[in-house]
Amino acid sequence: MAGDRAGGHLAEIVFRVLPALLAAVHGAALAQTLPDFRGALARNEEIVRIETRPGVGVRMLVDQPRGPAKGVFILFPGGDGTLLYPDGTLGGRFGGFRLPLAEAGYAVATVDVPSDHPRGLGGKGEKVEVFRISPEHTADGRAIVNALHARWPVPVTLIGHSMGAISVAHLAASLEDPRIAGAVLLSSPGERGPRGHWFSTPHAALSKVRVPVLVVHHRDDGCPGARFLTAKFYPGKFTSSPRTGFLEVTGGRSESSDPCSGNNFHSFFGVRSQVMQGVLRWLGGADVERVGE
Repeated sequence: MAGDRAGGHLAEIVFRVLPALLAAVHGAALAQTLPDFRGALARNEEIVRIETRPGVGVRMLVDQPRGPAKGVFILFPGGDGTLLYPDGTLGGRFGGFRLPLAEAGYAVATVDVPSDHPRGLGGKGEKVEVFRISPEHTADGRAIVNALHARWPVPVTLIGHSMGAISVAHLAASLEDPRIAGAVLLSSPGERGPRGHWFSTPHAALSKVRVPVLVVHHRDDGCPGARFLTAKFYPGKFTSSPRTGFLEVTGGRSESSDPCSGNNFHSFFGVRSQVMQGVLRWLGGADVERVGE
């Protein structure tokens, strides 16, 4: 897709769909709280915004499939949950996850933080991390599913990386929406912070999730808050799920001094495409237990 870029600084596109269902976006208010997008998008990409709660908006980077969508993936980033760098650029962020899915025929929406949390959702033990298991997060998630499913009336899969896996686990449990076909947790956090008191995947109501769940983890993940041996126990915690799986990832490489961020095993650097292919195979019914090199 690198050669299919639209040049210049593109304005954000407001995604207006089903006016009776979704109120008009307060674009000015959203722009005042979140940095403007300052970059170029591929021809099949757009930045869209919807109102999710009164006076609160959420921005998404949407990758459209080249043909009819096979399904919709809603991707929740890790870290503090922000979609853009502070200077408003996207760069190659999350491309290793979203692009293979779009190329396989799926619509992919990468979700930014809501406009009432412009400084992010935490990620280093901050109290604001509680938002990821809050009713407000559920309300945002419901509005996002409504908007995307109205545009592409196909099954929806929630997928989250690192801290984003907490969001996915919470939303899969709290939305109870028949349009959601599955949940994928990449590099799930657990046992974070002193005495493990920081928010992690088990803080969500895992026993209430009633959709298929796939936990994906790199064997050599060096992030202290996302240990491989801990993650292996997560599938068993989704006691109401009709199908659970654990996908072990090997290979790739680490080029970051921070084991929890950057290009490393925690983010499946070097094998992201294989990971996404494994995810699609598992969601399609195959018994996939290991991918990588």
